Amino acid sequence: MPNDVAKKAAKAVNDIKSGKLNVFSGPLTDNTGKEIIPAGKTLDDGALWGMNYYLKGVNGKIPG
Repeated sequence: MPNDVAKKAAKAVNDIKSGKLNVFSGPLTDNTGKEIIPAGKTLDDGALWGMNYYLKGVNGKIPG
């Protein structure tokens, strides 16, 4: 991968590890258009373990 992309990827990894970046921060929308987490809010561990939906951009349905 190009050096500039590698630097951005490494920064993202470090920010996630340090808690500076939370990839489950709103706004988050499921793949049916329903808002799951509004802007400024973050999924907690319980909500992450209880996810029963796909986020926007993921095609498909949760198996029943």
